[in-house]
Amino acid sequence: MKNGQTAVWILGAVVVSCILAIGAYFLAIKPQLDGAAEAKAELVSAQDFNTQLDTQIAGMKVQEQQVPLWRGEITAIAKDLPPTVNQSEMQRLIAQQVASLKLPLVSLEFGAPTVVTAATDTVAPAPAPDPSASPEPSSEPSPEPTTPPATDGGTADGGTVAPAAPFEGLVQIPITLTTEGSPNAVMKFINYLSTTTDRYFTFSNFTINKAEVTEATAGRPALTEKEWSTVLTFQAFVLVDSSLTFNPEEPGTNPDFTGGAITNPFIPLPGTEQKDAS
Repeated sequence: MKNGQTAVWILGAVVVSCILAIGAYFLAIKPQLDGAAEAKAELVSAQDFNTQLDTQIAGMKVQEQQVPLWRGEITAIAKDLPPTVNQSEMQRLIAQQVASLKLPLVSLEFGAPTVVTAATDTVAPAPAPDPSASPEPSSEPSPEPTTPPATDGGTADGGTVAPAAPFEGLVQIPITLTTEGSPNAVMKFINYLSTTTDRYFTFSNFTINKAEVTEATAGRPALTEKEWSTVLTFQAFVLVDSSLTFNPEEPGTNPDFTGGAITNPFIPLPGTEQKDAS
């Protein structure tokens, strides 16, 4: 009997121990394990983030070495496409080049600046069916009419879609120049405008005629039939920068008019009075 009671007590103690062990696991040990797993996951995530930052920093260091090159390119672009028209400077540039080739600057005209916009692509509509053609009868039912899908650059009905401009603020100034003289000098001037890095020019039209025989006049050399009379039309460009093109003015108000004595501007200066003839 005593042995049976001892066995029961031992069994009860084992059961209680198991319950306590399970409770201790869920209440104390498992949270610690979960916390350790989360900490390990956060450590791995932080290491990955640090590795990504190191890669970005290395890339930035490589790009930093290219900054002087970028600044040079920006300076070159600003020279070709300045933020302002600089008409007087551009006029001197053209006049100096014409003079260096011993060509007379007969006339130089600047047109109104216009904004350059993206070109519009036109999609041709589908050809209309020929009414004279009679299709063969078919026993198949007619399919449901469907609307053809729109293609890039056009609509389904053959309309037009203006593509988005790759940049904004590009302005062109039309220029018309008239000169006359040696064909070789004229071609050198055209080549100069096409290749110069002092300003960006593009040709749109030119007219070359045989010069009329004339004698030399002031600023214009004598001409023979072997020489040209040339009219060149080209454009200069400006890339507008709102922070540079327009100089903002500080707001202000005009002072109030307080009046004052009216001075006669026709009163003779001392010593210049005319004596009365009477």
